[in-house]
Parts: sequence; C-alpha cells; structure tokens
Amino acid sequence: MGKYSNHQLTVIQDPKTLKQIKNIYQAPTLIVVSSPDPGQLEFVDAGIIVHNMELAAENEGLAANYNMACLTSLPQAVVPAGMTPCFAVTLGHTKEKLTTRDIDIKRIPVNWIKEG
Repeated sequence: MGKYSNHQLTVIQDPKTLKQIKNIYQAPTLIVVSSPDPGQLEFVDAGIIVHNMELAAENEGLAANYNMACLTSLPQAVVPAGMTPCFAVTLGHTKEKLTTRDIDIKRIPVNWIKEG
C-alpha cells in the first residue's frame, strides 16, 4: 500500500559490529528490516522486502540468506530508536557456483477448488 514509513533498513558492514552478531555465517553485509510497533502485516511485509533483496542479490551473482536467527543478538546501538527488527538478509560473495535447482512442485499438497 506504499506505506514506506512503516519500515527502515539498517545496512551493517562494520566488521567489529558484525562479529557481535550470531548466525550470520561470516557474511560481510547484513541488512535488517525494522518497523515501529510491528504487527503481523509488518512482519509479512519485512519478509517480502527481504525476499526481493535476496532475489536481486542472487541475480547479481551474490550469495544471500534469509535470516531471522540473528535478530536477538543485534547490538542495541544498531537498532534505530523506536524500531523493532523484523527480518534480515545476509549478503556476500561466494566461491561456490550458484545453480538453478529443480524443485518438485508436489512437495506441498494443493487443494484445488474449480468450477464444475
């Protein structure tokens, strides 16, 4: 709905700060999406924002990883005043070759409701 004021991005690249954060797999960049007094919609929106960043990063040849496990270990000083961290993404270069995977579409059951 274009309510961009509902979220704020914090980009962390300072090695000293990154060392204080758990579960980021030595990534050189962490982007945290925060929201003031988030409800369910803000958490969903934050996930969508991170998902789009992850897709854009991989399109540019970067490794990216959705990350909520790091949020509890964020130093208080990096969280903007009045904001609550909702979701994060780690970004960096990788020596591994990124390849397209074939994923079985039947791995999630589908209940179809059709006319007639």
